[in-house]
Amino acid sequence: MDKNELIKQGIAEAEKEAQEKEIAFIKGVAKRYLEDIQSYKTKEEETKAKRKILESELADLKSGRLDKIKERQDKDEKCRDISPIIVIVVNNNYPLKPWLNEYSINWRNNIPSLSYTELSSLDNTRYRTTTSSTNNSMNTFYANTLGDGFLLKGTTCQAMATGAYDIMGKIINL
Repeated sequence: MDKNELIKQGIAEAEKEAQEKEIAFIKGVAKRYLEDIQSYKTKEEETKAKRKILESELADLKSGRLDKIKERQDKDEKCRDISPIIVIVVNNNYPLKPWLNEYSINWRNNIPSLSYTELSSLDNTRYRTTTSSTNNSMNTFYANTLGDGFLLKGTTCQAMATGAYDIMGKIINL
């Protein structure tokens, strides 16, 4: 081989090597995009699953079906971890109409700022007035109490869950 051919061959090999480096770099960038997209898709799917659980529980609360929330929490550990409340059956006097049973509702985490005033009754049942002062609104209701939770029937939740709620500056009607 003469000198010119060697130079041409060297330049071609250098160009090929540079092109291979560019291709490897671009493929690395594309792979990173795909990894990030997949990561966000996974997070989105997890978020959708959590949202679906919360929406189901809210619908059950609104319809007075505390038994369904309890059943979901018993069957699925994920539901237990996501739900803001813990539902405990206090009495099971109505196995065929579980929404009439009494349930203890307790906060799981992040107890909202509620102020409690205990009242007494003639039959020594403790009642508690609960005033919520979130977002400059005052809501007061009465319920039998058990520890830090409330004894409620599904029918009570059905009657009291509806209303307008100020959530992060948006009014949401149930």
